[in-house]
Amino acid sequence: MNTPSPQVRARDLILRWCDDRLSTEETNELGGLIEADPEIGRLFAELAHVNATLENLGPALPQTVTLAHRPIRWPVRLLSLSAVLVAIAIPTRLFIVGQSPKADPEGVAKRQAATDFRSLAVVNHILDASWQEGTTPLRPGDLIGPCRIKFDSGLIQLQFFNGVQAVIQGPADLEIISAEESFCHLGRIHAIVPPQADCFRVRTSQGELIDFGTEFGLNVSTEGASVHVFDGEVAFEQGADKLPTRLGAGRAALIGLDGSAKPLEADANLFASYREVNQMQAMSTEKRLTDWYRSSLFWRSHPAGVAYFDFEDKDYLSGTIRSDNGNPYRTPVTGLLVGVTLTEGRWPGKAGLVFTRTSDRVRVNFPGTHRALTMAAWVRLNQLDSRIHGLLMSDGTREGAVHWSIDGSSQSLRLDTGSILEGSGHAYFSDPAITTDLTGQWAFLATCYDANQGVVSHFLNGKNIGKQAIEGSDSLRIGVADIGNWSSASADEHHLEGVIDELMVFSVSLDSSQLTGIAATGRPY
Repeated sequence: MNTPSPQVRARDLILRWCDDRLSTEETNELGGLIEADPEIGRLFAELAHVNATLENLGPALPQTVTLAHRPIRWPVRLLSLSAVLVAIAIPTRLFIVGQSPKADPEGVAKRQAATDFRSLAVVNHILDASWQEGTTPLRPGDLIGPCRIKFDSGLIQLQFFNGVQAVIQGPADLEIISAEESFCHLGRIHAIVPPQADCFRVRTSQGELIDFGTEFGLNVSTEGASVHVFDGEVAFEQGADKLPTRLGAGRAALIGLDGSAKPLEADANLFASYREVNQMQAMSTEKRLTDWYRSSLFWRSHPAGVAYFDFEDKDYLSGTIRSDNGNPYRTPVTGLLVGVTLTEGRWPGKAGLVFTRTSDRVRVNFPGTHRALTMAAWVRLNQLDSRIHGLLMSDGTREGAVHWSIDGSSQSLRLDTGSILEGSGHAYFSDPAITTDLTGQWAFLATCYDANQGVVSHFLNGKNIGKQAIEGSDSLRIGVADIGNWSSASADEHHLEGVIDELMVFSVSLDSSQLTGIAATGRPY
């Protein structure tokens, strides 16, 4: 009969220990194996950890700061490992494990290098966030991988793909390492960790939090790290050689910079929960919708308005969309929907048009010839490649025709007048500001043509992104045209993939302050 290796024998003894079936002799044997081989000690820690997590051992403790451990029959030589063994044997929901602040950044870097760059969470809501200089702002709907989030004020709500809901309150500096692990340098975090998440860790300079399914708040400040428990139980260890301290729901503790632990009462008022953020977001959205509608009433009735489509007025029998120009003496422009369908726009309940197939378009006929034009639209791109993404394209290539588009190859807004297919017209490009970063996000695009001033200007979210002198002084006539496509060329080369929420045309060149105002009142976040 073959004698099992020390590792196999140790594993058998550890599993028997987890079931409370070890004899005194076997306990001594296990202690000897652990002393002889550090790897067996780590194996013991891992298996005991799993066992404690699953069994939820021990009776509930009173809601006070107290020490807790599982009563076991340990020999004297195992007591030297008591700090480790007690920490892993208790039925904790949350740990704070002491670590060296100087050594941890290196550990974080190693873990980041070992983590595949992939999406780990989605940004659900952002409320009044003020971003630090040099930091790329996040936007609702962004998918984020391993990254560092730094902002001075406001709230960000994240939904991790393992189910964890986390609200971060500024000023904050948070490194997301994986879906299960983050490092908080500064800020307040309120987290709800469902049982399905299995494990969620937040490291700080004072320690590490490991959560297996509860609700807690963490506040990292110049005073240290304070942990507040709102549901479940919490245990933390102030250092590698100290026994863990345990907190129940309603209790808290401040771990100072010197490692001292001060008991506190849990204070939910220090943290914004995801419930409150959802409520605040709903109120903010309602306010923005109200502000937009009030502003739109002015622009709908603007005396220079040619057409104003909000895509709310649809005739389902005829398949048409009617513009609202606010002028009872002017026949409104009507658009015929060809393939394109209605979808949700910038706000819940607000309509937009989604363009998916190469045949999707809206056929329109704009009246008049104009020395000046402003074309503006709220657009959410689903894809940006090297083709032309038609926004408003006149049929044909006659003199004075208008072709307003996004040029994917140059990543710019583009206005062509006249015969662009034969190359005899004029093309006016913005700076390369229409990048793939805009995909999935709402953007307010505008181009102004002013033959009297001799200039074409392009705008993104109210900001000027390019200006060119007009060649000649042609008057423009949109006439029969397509929104979101172009019937006069190959659909594969000139169609839009995305959503248009609002489109407006004016027979004047709006200035930058007016376009900035429209962008500010119309942005959904």
